[in-house]
Amino acid sequence: MEDSDDVRAAVLSVIDDWEEASAHGDGAAARRLFADGADVMLIGSADWELARGPAELDDFFVKTNGIPSWSTWRERHVSHAGDVAWVFADGEFTYEFEGRRTTVPYRMTAILERRGDRWLIVHYHGSEPAASEP
Repeated sequence: MEDSDDVRAAVLSVIDDWEEASAHGDGAAARRLFADGADVMLIGSADWELARGPAELDDFFVKTNGIPSWSTWRERHVSHAGDVAWVFADGEFTYEFEGRRTTVPYRMTAILERRGDRWLIVHYHGSEPAASEP
């Protein structure tokens, strides 16, 4: 059985690579971090940010290519069972569009599968938590 610290490091490396690609607006590099199966899904916080399957995922990364964005995480948690790992992160998301920089609170969950010797994202969900009091 693989050491949990090794899995955590490998999975967070994929998330870090996603952040690096996004910060440079490199849609092609970001796309390579996702699996190709029909079950792959990306859900963002904007109403149009929903991609199911490889073709829609390709379209998403073409549409967002060149738009720099990045997250600053206050916390990140990784768990795993065999060849499946899941991540939760809480922090802030920043993006630049048409000369304007916007930062919002952000939460992310991702599910990754080890396919061969690589961990790949099969499900990503990002959201902007609403400000409210109970």
